[in-house]
Amino acid sequence: MLRFEKTGDGIGAFVHGFDPNDLSTQGQIRKALYEDHLLLIFRGLQNLDSGHLIDIAKIFGKNLSKYFRKEDRNHPDTDEILILSNVEELGSLGASAELPWHTNLAYLPQVASIALLYGEVPTPPEGGGATLFVDTRQAYDSLSNELKDKINDLRIVQSQGGYHVYPGEDVFGGIVPQSEHALVRVHPVTGRKSLYCPGGRFFKEICEMDQEEAISLSDLLLSHCTQSIYKHQWEPGDLLVWDNLSTMHQREVVDPSFTRIVHVIDVLEDEVSGIDRSANN
Repeated sequence: MLRFEKTGDGIGAFVHGFDPNDLSTQGQIRKALYEDHLLLIFRGLQNLDSGHLIDIAKIFGKNLSKYFRKEDRNHPDTDEILILSNVEELGSLGASAELPWHTNLAYLPQVASIALLYGEVPTPPEGGGATLFVDTRQAYDSLSNELKDKINDLRIVQSQGGYHVYPGEDVFGGIVPQSEHALVRVHPVTGRKSLYCPGGRFFKEICEMDQEEAISLSDLLLSHCTQSIYKHQWEPGDLLVWDNLSTMHQREVVDPSFTRIVHVIDVLEDEVSGIDRSANN
């Protein structure tokens, strides 16, 4: 039987009693993620293979992302899993750098609804690389009614141009991927409202708002979202699954003298919720 133990730090729960070979509890897992915790932490799952990871991801949706360049889809078995590492032979994608607050694929019209991160060789606490999470659903709920009224109908543009995954390379043919989404998102499963990536790594602008005012509002909302943080210190075999529509996350810098190898899967939302605003460089 599954048991969920809250982290005690504002978001997330540790999952006890999970068997990756038995997914008959997937209804319970979905409910715990969407309705209760938004972040689930499975520990001690050493040696999960690609089949296990994909089967777990498909509890939440069948359409798995294959974004990024073909040569960076570096898993030996499948292009639905991306390996992030600071091991040169595996391709790094900046896996020792700090990653500011973001939600996965926010710069695309069809974003990630769920994200999975599996620690094959995670960095120990002394090597940095902790992953931080915040609950943007609770952040919206706790806003004043006045501020809710101000932002409920706003649209925000997220751009990959603010963060260069491939420094010095024009990998998008002169086109910067960016898209427009509702700042306040209604969750397709629960119907609950949350702040969708109001600032941080990919923020570009708020539609029809002066840029100085937009940056000020974005900074205010991001500060509000990050008042209560869960900081995940990795152990080998950790699998993190989170609601990418109702959370934000950040990675602390990794000491490059420590090896870090993690596996990423993004489950795409069923419907395209954004508008493509991709622009020439």
